[in-house]
Amino acid sequence: MKAGTLTTLILTCWFVLATAIPRAHADDWYQGQPGAWQRHGNTWAWKGKHGDEWLEGKRGHWYGERGGGWYWQGDDGREYRKGSHGWAWSGRHHKG
Repeated sequence: MKAGTLTTLILTCWFVLATAIPRAHADDWYQGQPGAWQRHGNTWAWKGKHGDEWLEGKRGHWYGERGGGWYWQGDDGREYRKGSHGWAWSGRHHKG
């Protein structure tokens, strides 16, 4: 095998292997917390690396509903859900 062919083969193999290796991504930061943005329908929510979730500056969590939908419940008890006019903060407050 010629040196040029061997070099091309090695570089090709290296490129294929390098693109297949998963890499750690740098964390994004929001309100002083590392994590990543996640899309829920037409809205985005923050999922903190340490479990904190944020939506529009409010800490809380996303919960699944029996019908397959999702709603947000803030730590302050407010809910954000999809209604007949799109996503909005509901009048519901749950303390728990």
